[in-house]
Amino acid sequence: MFKSMRRLKKEEKWVLGIGVIFTVVIFYLINFYFTGQQLIFWAIVEAGIMWLVIISLLILADNHRILNDELKEILREHIKESKTLKEISHEELQEIKLLKKVAKEAMNLMKKKKT
Repeated sequence: MFKSMRRLKKEEKWVLGIGVIFTVVIFYLINFYFTGQQLIFWAIVEAGIMWLVIISLLILADNHRILNDELKEILREHIKESKTLKEISHEELQEIKLLKKVAKEAMNLMKKKKT
């Protein structure tokens, strides 16, 4: 169904890697702060968490763009298939009309032969 699945780009791999490293560092700093070391400021930890939120929002925005592109492609295929089905049904309707016409003519010929 998802033929347009793609591999991560180089920049996306970098963002993912930096995000994972940053997450580990921030959680370490939070743990360090709560164990009573008091060598770091809470503002630094808050800033780190905000950066994690920003990175998460960037990743979500990129995923949203990718999903929109996939949905556009699916909709194009759906419209193309709908048009094809409409043409097919129109052709079948014409064939049915032609068969009815031929059947009427055949019935008329058979009636004439009987009389």
